[in-house]
Amino acid sequence: MQRCFSIETGVIMIEDVLCGGGNECRPGFACGKTMKNPNFGATNFDNIFYAFLQIFQTVTLEGWTTTMLALE
Repeated sequence: MQRCFSIETGVIMIEDVLCGGGNECRPGFACGKTMKNPNFGATNFDNIFYAFLQIFQTVTLEGWTTTMLALE
């Protein structure tokens, strides 16, 4: 995930703005990858259990658009 963070401190913007692909950061902020996963860390493919959870969520069409937009 690419997010806007402060160039001086490295802290992610308070608004937690996704960037890249046409979305630019404000002056003083840079766009870069982070290890923060959406939905309080539940949306990820870090292990087989979370991967199956995401696949199940997509197949059942419950909240899949949130995952689609978060993982762009």
